[in-house]
Amino acid sequence: MSITKLTQYRHDETGLNFHFRPLEDALDIEKTDTGSTVRYLIQDDFSEAPDDYPDIILVSKHRDFYVGNDAINKVNIDEYYCFPVEAYIHSGVILAFSEEGNFPDRRWDVSQCARVYVRKDYAENESRARELARDHLNQWNIFLRGEVYDLVSEYFTAEKKPIDYELLGDIYGYENACQELRSEINNIKEYVKNE
Repeated sequence: MSITKLTQYRHDETGLNFHFRPLEDALDIEKTDTGSTVRYLIQDDFSEAPDDYPDIILVSKHRDFYVGNDAINKVNIDEYYCFPVEAYIHSGVILAFSEEGNFPDRRWDVSQCARVYVRKDYAENESRARELARDHLNQWNIFLRGEVYDLVSEYFTAEKKPIDYELLGDIYGYENACQELRSEINNIKEYVKNE
């Protein structure tokens, strides 16, 4: 005997059943000659931390926010710009450059045991390295808040049966994800118009 659990999300107005739970304000349904194409955003609950950049490395040694990056142990530290980072740890984690975070209760909830390292040959100068490090911290903050999304394209027959779906994952930030959705819709419309 086998048991299968089937979860679908139904769009009441069209009767289409989606594989994933769409964000309601980020949904586009397009009628085609053969059925429907639906594009929507979903929360990416399985995204990986943005720590796979070899030229920008975050290291944090706090017991509640530990990012141990082995890459930093294998390099010459003199080849990197180093920027101290503070982590506000209170029912979540927010990162900022040291002394730049506007965090309440700095005595108890702010840790000073993190650093961002930027390869000197990756950035033209220290000012550019600081910008890159700030962007990296922003990516981490987006990840820590859970604001990572996937763009889903699902294809249906005229009888509303699912054909296939595609995922474009790890889009950081809601505005970026909405922009990616609009861009995908515009690209398809432009493609159809030029055929």
